[in-house]
Amino acid sequence: MTNREKQILQLLRNNVLIQQQEIAEVLGISRSAVAGHIMNLISKGYIKGRGYILSDHHTLTGETIGKEPAGYVYSHSLSVCLIQGS
Repeated sequence: MTNREKQILQLLRNNVLIQQQEIAEVLGISRSAVAGHIMNLISKGYIKGRGYILSDHHTLTGETIGKEPAGYVYSHSLSVCLIQGS
């Protein structure tokens, strides 16, 4: 893992809702560079997936929100799903 990837991963661990643009501003790089680093982190297995994980069988309601699988952290801004403990 590169030093830049370590920096990005630390920022994601500190705030899973951080936007790519904010990461870019903190690190002084372009948003597209951040996106490239995130793709590298995904391909190396440090980030386990992108996007939202939806059930085909359930509609989210006030009763189901917050009962996602243990170990998952969802990020709307980055569309990244990190598996804790990896």
